[in-house]
Amino acid sequence: MTATEYDIAIIGAGIVGSSLASHLAPHARVLLLDRDLAVRGSSGHNPGFVGQLNRLPPLTELARRSVRAYSTVPGGFENSGCLEVALTKPELEMLRARGALARASGMKATLVSQAEARRLAPAFVEDCVGGLHFPDDGSADPKVLAKHYQAQAASAGATLLAADVLAFKEGAVETSEGVIKAKRVAVCTGIWGTQLLPLPMAGAVVVGQGYAYSSTRRPRTASPIIRWPGVQVYGRDHGDRDGIGSYDHAPVHVPTSDIGGHSTAASAWNKAFTGALARALALLPEQTAARFYGRTLAGTGTEDAAAAIIQAREAGRAHAFNSLFQVTSDGYPLVGRVQDGVYAI
Repeated sequence: MTATEYDIAIIGAGIVGSSLASHLAPHARVLLLDRDLAVRGSSGHNPGFVGQLNRLPPLTELARRSVRAYSTVPGGFENSGCLEVALTKPELEMLRARGALARASGMKATLVSQAEARRLAPAFVEDCVGGLHFPDDGSADPKVLAKHYQAQAASAGATLLAADVLAFKEGAVETSEGVIKAKRVAVCTGIWGTQLLPLPMAGAVVVGQGYAYSSTRRPRTASPIIRWPGVQVYGRDHGDRDGIGSYDHAPVHVPTSDIGGHSTAASAWNKAFTGALARALALLPEQTAARFYGRTLAGTGTEDAAAAIIQAREAGRAHAFNSLFQVTSDGYPLVGRVQDGVYAI
């Protein structure tokens, strides 16, 4: 057992754990530990989309404060904006209501025409009836931010340790580097939280969702992040390639027993997502979709498109994978004390 007794041991050195350590280190004896301090876990595989509007005002305010904080870190936040696209008139009315909610929350949001939506994101938007533009949204770089906060924490006196957590004991954490005394423990491990706290975090489950990168291309004028909320699809300009993901499929549960085998929040492609991804790619202009398939598929059906996705992935022309998320039954964050001296964030 180490001689030092820490006021708090923070497990998980991704963006959440590292940020927490940077805030607490000036005021307490802090230990930040992770099996890999190089940020390869949930944060290392996170696309970083920050949409600030939420139906709960406190979560909207939290997101707005996060953007302000991320924007002070060089390379930490790209203010690309976000464009939500409506495919039908009822969807456009839903966006109109979201725009009113955003403005009531002090956010900028503008309803745009079909022509303006195409102008904002010509590589992603083809058919639509309009959209809602959030100019202050964008994408964070979780790796850059986590390493920045780690450096801040270390300079304020925090101890950083690369180690596996084996178990909790009263007033201590058992790790692969020995037993460490700590008055409090904060678990900030993303999808691995259910392994460390199986009973307290039973309400949070890990699910898979399909995402794909296109083949590389020449850089172009950057597009805002794109969302098609009516069909649960989103897309992003990644600089030298495009990305698209879809929630338009039945939930795919990933058992807790399988999580330990993953070093990052992604796993091999699940063919259950192929149809959903084919429907998502049908929303894109033909030239953009072709970079995912490796060829033009004009006029083909969903089954043919699904087969082409698998062929493109197997040939190395595009990269499709199963992205892992932790969700709760009500869709809201699980945060707070889960047992004496132990907190989940």
